[in-house]
Amino acid sequence: MCGASRLTLTQTPTARFFCHCEICQEVYGKPYSDATVVNASTVTISPDSPIIYENYWSGLQRGICSECQQPVVGLLAIAPFIRAAFIPTIVLGERFTAPKASAHIFYHRHLRPVVDDIPKINGFLKSELRAASIALSGVYGKTPNK
Repeated sequence: MCGASRLTLTQTPTARFFCHCEICQEVYGKPYSDATVVNASTVTISPDSPIIYENYWSGLQRGICSECQQPVVGLLAIAPFIRAAFIPTIVLGERFTAPKASAHIFYHRHLRPVVDDIPKINGFLKSELRAASIALSGVYGKTPNK
């Protein structure tokens, strides 16, 4: 957000979701995160970016800019040789059009109801499975199925 951390993205994003988990609420300081997913190999992080990574139990390394304390990128190894990058949709700026979000995951943790036509996924396991499906579709550049 402050411009100190810079990413270069070479893949047009095709996958996006809203996450209402308590970790996202804490990291983003908002009721939910708005994340776009791409193949991590298509993201280059400027070496002088002041990003501090924190690991949470899920294995997702969440990168926060040390200058403005805002999320910049999350990195997750889904399987050997398959890595996803979760980028806050706002970080995409004007260069990329954000894809339509395909789900609200961990909706059972929502702080306030969201009224839209996007599926609301409740429960830990169902949310994890939907997130994995969305992440894989983002890694491979395909629009996720509903």
